[in-house]
Amino acid sequence: MLKSKTINLIIILLVAISLVACSNQESQAILEEQGFNEADEKVTVVTAGQGGTWYGMMGAYADLVNNGIKGTTMNVTPSGGAAENVNLMKDHSAEIGFLTSYHAYDALNGTGVYEGEEPIEHLTALAMTDPLYISFVVRADSDIKSFEDFKGKRIGRGEAGSVSYTILSQIFEEYGIKEEDLKGQNIGSADQAEALKDGNLDIFAYVAGGPSGASAALLELGSSIDIRYIEITGEVRDRIAAKYPYVPATIPAGHMGNKEDVETMQIGVTLTASANLSENYVYELTKTLFENKDHLISAHKSWAGLSTSDIPIPLHPGAEKYYKEKGIEPTFIDLD
Repeated sequence: MLKSKTINLIIILLVAISLVACSNQESQAILEEQGFNEADEKVTVVTAGQGGTWYGMMGAYADLVNNGIKGTTMNVTPSGGAAENVNLMKDHSAEIGFLTSYHAYDALNGTGVYEGEEPIEHLTALAMTDPLYISFVVRADSDIKSFEDFKGKRIGRGEAGSVSYTILSQIFEEYGIKEEDLKGQNIGSADQAEALKDGNLDIFAYVAGGPSGASAALLELGSSIDIRYIEITGEVRDRIAAKYPYVPATIPAGHMGNKEDVETMQIGVTLTASANLSENYVYELTKTLFENKDHLISAHKSWAGLSTSDIPIPLHPGAEKYYKEKGIEPTFIDLD
């Protein structure tokens, strides 16, 4: 009896192994048929927090990819944001990820925040998505009129190590403002808004919200009290644009609690792809992205910012192939 059960178990195991082998062979055949490679079969996408914009955007896109491209699976994973995404892309734990322009540029070149680190040579661009505005906001009746008035003031900085913290430090440096000149508070946008309303903060400073989606914190702040933006203009803005992967921008009146247009800068958000992904697969990814743009926007409005402008790093050959085929001419950030 025992011998019979053992034989049956062996038969079941052999059948299971055979089915797995057949399934693997079938998957391999599908990949080869489309000119894909093994890296394309199971692709991990890193975003940011599970309730955040990037995670929501990629959920809609992954559905299109999984239902439209045979033989592959795209898995969307939450993360700690752009800084963590760099590390996940670097050690090949992810094949696709959202990075701000400065993360992408510095990680590829081993410069800036990644000075002295080994460049991530397999980092390439697929497309650009909705950028982020750099915002400095005070109460409308504040005596702070320009960056010259920042010294000695209580200012929000964003959490230490965050995108906002890093970018704001660069802006302060270009205006000649030193760390010791400020009474910095390392708090997020929601806490900054409350502190400014309550009189416990002089300057709200954060990198959030873009052309397709306003910052919720600034919208709420602007509806609660009268606010005024401190603009980034002139020679300093030109110098920043030449030195960092940020571009001049205008926040339209009424978009984020502002009564008038605001001159500032914005930082691009790059959808990056590993160079280990095949040209054919990334071509299909890019095609799926742009030929379903309206559908993606209906699923998440931040897809309205999808573009091929101000790209900070070289394109993946698959994306480049699609753009050439469609007569699209991407533009790239040119830094000194």
